[in-house]
Amino acid sequence: MINNYDEALAYITGTSWKEKKKGLERIRSLCSLLGNPQDALTFIHIAGTNGKGSTAAILDSICRSAGLVCGLFTSPHLEKYNERIRVNGQDISDEDFTSLAVKIEKAASNMEDAPTVFEKLTAMSFLYFLKMNCDVVILETGMGGEFDSTNVIEEPILTVITSIGLDHMAELGDTVEKIALTKAGIVKKGVPCVCVEQSSEVMNVIRTMCMFIDSPCVFARKDDVRIVSSDLGGIRIMTSALSEPVTVSLCGEYQIANIALALTAIRLIMVTGKLPIEESAIIDGLRNVTWAARFEIVKRNPYLIIDGAHNPHGMRGLVDSLRKLFLKKKIIYLTAINSDKDVDGMLDILSENAMVVYTVKVDTRGADPEVLAGGMINRGIEGVACENALSALEKAFSRAGLNDVVCCAGSLYLAGEVKKLIGDNKIKWKSL
Repeated sequence: MINNYDEALAYITGTSWKEKKKGLERIRSLCSLLGNPQDALTFIHIAGTNGKGSTAAILDSICRSAGLVCGLFTSPHLEKYNERIRVNGQDISDEDFTSLAVKIEKAASNMEDAPTVFEKLTAMSFLYFLKMNCDVVILETGMGGEFDSTNVIEEPILTVITSIGLDHMAELGDTVEKIALTKAGIVKKGVPCVCVEQSSEVMNVIRTMCMFIDSPCVFARKDDVRIVSSDLGGIRIMTSALSEPVTVSLCGEYQIANIALALTAIRLIMVTGKLPIEESAIIDGLRNVTWAARFEIVKRNPYLIIDGAHNPHGMRGLVDSLRKLFLKKKIIYLTAINSDKDVDGMLDILSENAMVVYTVKVDTRGADPEVLAGGMINRGIEGVACENALSALEKAFSRAGLNDVVCCAGSLYLAGEVKKLIGDNKIKWKSL
């Protein structure tokens, strides 16, 4: 019996997906036992490898600027599970999390095959969004698409596919075509699909899938969004979709693909009349969008930047942005990389502009810090293995001048750990 938030969290997180068979049977059964709350909600469904969170955040910000009550379901969290379920920018409260966990537990007790953590969270989000009378829900898949528990929804108003690359290959496939096919599993008959322009291999898979199941397919072109200027205050853009230039409050030019995708999605929603959104809401939404751990500047003099890049594609965008925004500045990295990722590919990219790289392990799947540090040394860059993130930060800041940059990247788990250290005031900035 669940009596408080800690017990609710322990129950929700108590079943590993690795022990389970792929499929939607469990989530369908759980939702049915809960009265199928998802059937009463309006969804924009998002899948992809990189850019899901940022694209979801942009869409959420625009919808909220339009006066809509907007739900947002994302993963993973950085510091607390509540972050995954939000309405109008506010995390679900501990009280609501607990009361809804009780409902999930009661329903799941009637199932022979217990639901996984993500399935429980997905069902909880549906209950919460319904309770909060959401006008629209931005629903991000977890890992895949076809068998992702969010794919229990039957008729979203739009499906959105972000950049697709080689990640989670053991679960999704060992080629971009196989991964794209899995991600495209969210496409629905008669429901428009918007996909960001990317490799021909990926776009051919998406185009074929949409044709096969009769889904109108639109590709968002990055060239449709022109960069006027880019600095630490954000990216100033011009696009035919807007009557005036606007500064998007996200740093890093890699965000252009996500901005183009979100704008194309919003234009399609406006044309089809699915949601009441005006141009003024788009402009305000772009100006006010925020997304934690995506080129997030949390300190200056010296700079501390937290980025959730956790695969080569994400790391490429980060390093290129750092190179452009901090020309001739020293870049000191703090990194942790899970061993099931393309470790060598990520280290290759880090080595391009690193002065020194401090390595840690923050997750059970994390690669050995000594191995990571050795990998940097083999690439001609100083690498230092550290006991934990706090120790690594102390060492990094001891090497940084006032105008230099300390950047934490390689894992969202690392991003969450660093943000927690900051929130708990564990870092004594003045003593560094």
